[in-house]
Amino acid sequence: MPLPIPRMSVVIPTFRRPALLARCLDALLAQTLPGHAFEVIVVDDGCTEDTRAACSEAALRSAARGGPAIRYLRPRGTRGPAAARNRGWRATSGRVVAFTDDDTIPDRDWLRQGETALATRGVQAAWGRVHVPLPATLTDNARNTAGLENAVFVTANRS
Repeated sequence: MPLPIPRMSVVIPTFRRPALLARCLDALLAQTLPGHAFEVIVVDDGCTEDTRAACSEAALRSAARGGPAIRYLRPRGTRGPAAARNRGWRATSGRVVAFTDDDTIPDRDWLRQGETALATRGVQAAWGRVHVPLPATLTDNARNTAGLENAVFVTANRS
C-alpha cells in the first residue's frame, strides 16, 4: 500500500554540520503535526558521509515511531544554500513547502501553526518568529545574525 502524500514538506540545506543537523531533525521529529502529514528533505551541499549518517539515523528513528519520511539528497557539486533549497523544493511531495536551516531548533508547533496560518482565506505565505541566542561577548557577526529576529521570510523561521 503506498504511503499517503504529505500535506507539507520541510527543506533543510546543510553544509558539513551533522551535529547541528541532527539537533534540527530531532526537533522536527517532535512536531505536534502528525508524522504522516509532512516529509523532510535534507540537501547535503557539503556531501559528507557524516551528514548522510545523521540523516539515516534520524530516518530510522522516525520510521520506528511513525514519524515523517526523511529523504537525503546530494546536489552535483557545492553551490550554496540557495541552490540547495531549490534542489530540495523540486523534490518535495507536499502542497506546502517550509524552509528551515540546519542550525535551527524549530518549535514543536512550527508546522501546525504554519498550516493554520495558511488555511486563512487569501494567505499565500507565512513566516514565524526567529529567536537568536546571543553569546556573552558580542562580535560583529553575532550582532549581524541577531538582526534576523526582525527580518521576515528568513529561511530559519520557527514559531
